[in-house]
Amino acid sequence: MSNYLSKDEYLPISEGMTEGEVKRVSHESADCSGDSKSLRIEVKQDGSIIAKCYRCGGRGFHGSHGAAALKRKIDATTGVPLGTAHGNVSSFDWAVDRLKQRLGSVREGARIVEDIDDFGIHGRLWIKQYGITDHEVKTYGICYDEEWDKVLIPIFDSKGVAGYQARAVRPDDKDAKYLTFYWRPTSMLYAAPGANMERLVITEDVISAIKVGRQCLAMPLNSTQLSDKHKNAILSSGVHDFIVFLDDDNLIVKQQQLALKRGLDKLGKCAIVAQGKDPKHFTDQQLKEIISCV
Repeated sequence: MSNYLSKDEYLPISEGMTEGEVKRVSHESADCSGDSKSLRIEVKQDGSIIAKCYRCGGRGFHGSHGAAALKRKIDATTGVPLGTAHGNVSSFDWAVDRLKQRLGSVREGARIVEDIDDFGIHGRLWIKQYGITDHEVKTYGICYDEEWDKVLIPIFDSKGVAGYQARAVRPDDKDAKYLTFYWRPTSMLYAAPGANMERLVITEDVISAIKVGRQCLAMPLNSTQLSDKHKNAILSSGVHDFIVFLDDDNLIVKQQQLALKRGLDKLGKCAIVAQGKDPKHFTDQQLKEIISCV
């Protein structure tokens, strides 16, 4: 039995519904039938439509927030845009400006620089070792805090900067490798022009998602756990073909990969890439071959 609904099962019912309206009807299909009003259909404020059957667990999404809309935005731009789960496209100035405002009010003494030439030797080396281009640094708003001596990676949603990751780059830094801060929970999708929008790769970190995004749609978890926010973003993407690609170099991560796969199998089909390291450690050609062979 499929875990996602055919659009024919709920779109005709949604015709004539207004923004914010919710309707409960019987779900009549080969896999689910009955008199109870188990199928819930909601028209969101943006016009998108969400459907869920509480009897069989089937889900459906139709609207402007999916991968198709994100692809249209990407195709209409030059370079590598930043795409969130809400189809937002950001520019470097916009990203850094918002991050400066936030950090200025949160961490006294923050001195943020935007030009990669000013990142400091450790910051530049960390960025360049993964093949991230100067253009991608600007597009995704990656910057550097001179006072803190960390690379800052903004995390966005449709309302702006929702948080950031601070990456330790000095060998003598005593902090955790990644410090992640959210002002509100969020998730985001990455993809470059020409990327395959029919397949979604789940990564552990943003840099890996940027690199995978050159090949196909990518989502960083900023952890190894699949939150409800991530599940909603995945459902909204309209994609049903998934790959879990984490740094599976220990038993704990391998177990978490299996848990992710079990969750994603409910939304479509899911495969695991077991390479022993994150996607950011591979070249574009290697990633292309790995992803195409799964």
